[in-house]
Amino acid sequence: MKKLTKEQWYLYFYLEHKSNLGEWTKRKKILEDLSDIYNYRGEEDLYYSTSAVKLTKDIRAINESDEDKLIISNSRKGIKMGTREETIEQLNKEKIALLKQWKRWHEKVKKANLDGQVTIDGNVIESFIKDSVYTVKVNKRKVKKLKKKSRKKVG
Repeated sequence: MKKLTKEQWYLYFYLEHKSNLGEWTKRKKILEDLSDIYNYRGEEDLYYSTSAVKLTKDIRAINESDEDKLIISNSRKGIKMGTREETIEQLNKEKIALLKQWKRWHEKVKKANLDGQVTIDGNVIESFIKDSVYTVKVNKRKVKKLKKKSRKKVG
């Protein structure tokens, strides 16, 4: 785990104080109150300014440190140190988001491994070009049926 810098400790104690009061604090308010640390001068582009990027990195560093409290960030309410219940709720939300992301990843891998296959009516059809003749391979049961039908038509 990482050790916190002096500036990160200031942010930690600031957020801990605000959280003990039960307040959510907006990023702009943090940057204004700790302007000597973050060199915030009231930039209009709040989220892409260097001070906002530094604040985000400091929040991440605090969450990755050995400290027992996590910083909870909510885009509407603001930022605060989470209580045990709030932290568990936040972690459950993150878990759900990660599971959804994992599901999308798994579907992409499955799709990438199809290698030109298409699913039609539950049957997997493999399509490829061989010697400039379009060939279709179907399930073994379907192949047997197709062979029987093709013999009848030819004969």
